[in-house]
Amino acid sequence: MKKWIIPFVALTSLFFNCNDEETETAKQWYQYQETQCADAWQTGIGTDEATVMTAVEDYLENLDIEVFDINMNSDGQGEACLACVCLSGRIIRIEANVNDATALQAEGFEVE
Repeated sequence: MKKWIIPFVALTSLFFNCNDEETETAKQWYQYQETQCADAWQTGIGTDEATVMTAVEDYLENLDIEVFDINMNSDGQGEACLACVCLSGRIIRIEANVNDATALQAEGFEVE
């Protein structure tokens, strides 16, 4: 009986050490309807998508929000006005940690 204790403990330790792999972060997609010029990252009307996406990533990373993926499309409802708060019609989509939902919602993002 005693000679089985040491191998059992060794195998158990090996099993638990092999399962210490880092778990994958739970991610969620969020979207933001871009305005003409009232967005926090201050890119303004007519800015190309690549520049906007870089500005959004930089802005969110300064808030300690990691962006795993980002894209833009023109599927939104643009408004026929040029006031800063009017919607441009472009939607910014980001994939981020589910734990950042509250912070992202405070910045105007919505869970998809």
